[in-house]
Amino acid sequence: MSQWRDAEVCVSKIRTIRPYSALAWHATGKLFEAKGQPKEALGSYFRALDLDHKHVPSLISTATVLGEVGDRPLPLVRCFLTDALQLDRTNHVAWFNLGLLYKEEGGRSATEAVECFQAAALLEETAPVEPFRLEGAGLACQASSLRSVPYCFSRFLGSAGCLRVMHSILASRM
Repeated sequence: MSQWRDAEVCVSKIRTIRPYSALAWHATGKLFEAKGQPKEALGSYFRALDLDHKHVPSLISTATVLGEVGDRPLPLVRCFLTDALQLDRTNHVAWFNLGLLYKEEGGRSATEAVECFQAAALLEETAPVEPFRLEGAGLACQASSLRSVPYCFSRFLGSAGCLRVMHSILASRM
């Protein structure tokens, strides 16, 4: 129990120091996810994407949580993963999760799943232990022009119905 409290204190301090940091909100989501609270985790990941729609870890985490809850809106999950891969073609975690998605779809997607898993394995072997960060401690963030809705929702559905759909997905899956 004290480890949970320690983690919560650390995440709280990050958010206090950098309240507009996508990394801080991603860390909050990871904590919620580890505690088995996917709805809260998604909320944190969406906040991170509101702050920086190019935050690859949040794109991937959003996809994985959406893929685990309810009926799995597969096109939406694919959207988040392909957006992550457009930003970082060498992200083995995104390739692996895209492979899982294709595997779940079955049929002709099985070949694509194999290709994704092969790419993930190759990239994982060559990945650095600690990622290279241009923003120093990794706490810098960029203001997004899409403050009200995550980028992927706006691309997938158009901005008018994004929040309504996001809330209905969360409500119906929990």
